[in-house]
Amino acid sequence: MIEEVTDKDIKIVEIGSKPGEKLYEELMSNEEVRRTVELDQFFSVLPAFRGIYSDIDYSYSKMITEEVKDPYISEQQIPLTVDGIKEFLHKNKLLDKFNDETDSRYWPGDKEEQS
Repeated sequence: MIEEVTDKDIKIVEIGSKPGEKLYEELMSNEEVRRTVELDQFFSVLPAFRGIYSDIDYSYSKMITEEVKDPYISEQQIPLTVDGIKEFLHKNKLLDKFNDETDSRYWPGDKEEQS
């Protein structure tokens, strides 16, 4: 990412993992995958005990599939290469400049201070 956004020579020091640091991310566990549906832009993990939520309608209009097979655990995925990361950043426009409307963020206390 540094190579793509600046021409400055920035030194990168790899320090390794720290005690307690997660080595992988788990989007959904092997147990959750059996009750997950894939929607247009996200997954929905349905409750394990739907009987107590019988008044809730779990049907979705933009469902892609009711059968998700991959638990999506980063440890089980093939890491991207440096070129693959650059391609991903550009393809998803993650390096584009933000405009004035999207560049501002709300931080707790901001609105209170402006009043």
